[in-house]
Amino acid sequence: MKNRSTEDAVLLWQKLLLTLSDLPQEVKTVSKTGSTAEGKWFYVNAVGDALHVDEAKTKIPSSKLANTRVITKVEFMALYPNYYKWRTGVMSREQAKGNSLNSSYIFALINKFDV
Repeated sequence: MKNRSTEDAVLLWQKLLLTLSDLPQEVKTVSKTGSTAEGKWFYVNAVGDALHVDEAKTKIPSSKLANTRVITKVEFMALYPNYYKWRTGVMSREQAKGNSLNSSYIFALINKFDV
């Protein structure tokens, strides 16, 4: 895994907004190894300058959400470097998620789109 910079995070954020505003998708959560085998599906779309996460519309198992979760750029930028620290074992999952309730969704998006 290569080192990631703030610039990489900004570029990925822009890619997510552009891609998901045109084509909202269902994405699966990810384990530390990068596997989605045990993950749960969620639906994500871009609305304005934020990402909106809801329960999956067609795939199971789906994440169970009472309300739409909103991911802001600030939250995404804060967790972006933590994803790579978690994946490489530098940081535990508990540390990597910080105070975010959206870390599973953010990590899944990074895993899928940061290629």
